[in-house]
Amino acid sequence: MDTSYRREIDNLGSELSKIISCYDRPIDERLTKAGITIKYFINKKFDAFLRWDEENDCPLIALNANQSQNRMNFSMAHELGHLVINYGWIPFQINSDVNSKMIDIKYRGGEYTKKERHEETIVNEFAAAFLVPNDKLTEFIERNHELNYQEMIIKISDDFNISVDAAKIRLDNFLSLSES
Repeated sequence: MDTSYRREIDNLGSELSKIISCYDRPIDERLTKAGITIKYFINKKFDAFLRWDEENDCPLIALNANQSQNRMNFSMAHELGHLVINYGWIPFQINSDVNSKMIDIKYRGGEYTKKERHEETIVNEFAAAFLVPNDKLTEFIERNHELNYQEMIIKISDDFNISVDAAKIRLDNFLSLSES
């Protein structure tokens, strides 16, 4: 993926995190305040999905309640990424036209084309930047500069309530973009 495009996705996630503020509040509350319905379900086949909530005329992110909270946080941010990047949704605005664009629902573990895998990578990087914005990660690294790479990933996971996998995606992307 082109570095300038990755930087744009990274900045979009970080900036949207500021727009959908109240950083000290749970992500589901932040997304609800921005105009997204959050619902929970139980299913062993997938973690989350995105669709249009016809009743409330807004996006709906449905989450598997069997996931850890950290995994649900990433799932919400991932679906938000699809909503913003793939469908052009804008927080705090009426976005009824987004409904007509939301056709396909893909589930993790399903068969993806090369284009869809690329799309998922982009959305994962967005989600990680949304959950751990650039300014917060910069402050974190300055405060914890004595930690080695693995310790830093674990501490990012703990401090930002995200999975270790999400913390690794975020730190790797941030460091990669910082070097270029």
